[in-house]
This record gives sequence, C-alpha cells and structure tokens, in this order.
Amino acid sequence: MIYKALNNIAPSYIKDLFNTRNTNYQLRGSNILSLPRLNTSYGSKSIRYSGPKIWNFLDDNLRTQSDLQSFKKLVRLVDFENL
Repeated sequence: MIYKALNNIAPSYIKDLFNTRNTNYQLRGSNILSLPRLNTSYGSKSIRYSGPKIWNFLDDNLRTQSDLQSFKKLVRLVDFENL
C-alpha cells in the first residue's frame, strides 16, 4: 500500500496518510517516510504508523524499484523478524 501511495497508484485519501521526510540536510537513504507522533499505544498498530516504520526498514534498493511487480518479488525475500 505504501509503494502504491508513493508512486501515485493509490487513491488520494491513502496518499494523504503518509509524508516523506523533509530536511535541509543530505541524509542517507531516499524515500524515507516520517513517523507520526503517537498519543496512545493503540496508535502504534495503525497503518499510518506501522506502514512508514516497515517502509523505512526496507533497503533503499527495494524502495526505489520502478514497477510494482519487481517490488513484490523483492519484498517477499525480506526477513521481517528483526523489525
């Protein structure tokens, strides 16, 4: 869902949930999403928080794939146990 939102495939109400990191500095990684501030522990289970957290965990090579099919193939190989 995050891939679709960032590549303008998802509807606008989904795209509005996620914001890319804005900074004046040249930092490592591209296409990093900012994590929203949580008011409760229940918010950590929402797509608005857990989506960007998982997206930022992915390798930069995976996040910059040009098409959805190659992204899906590569994301199946990721070990999410360390997240």
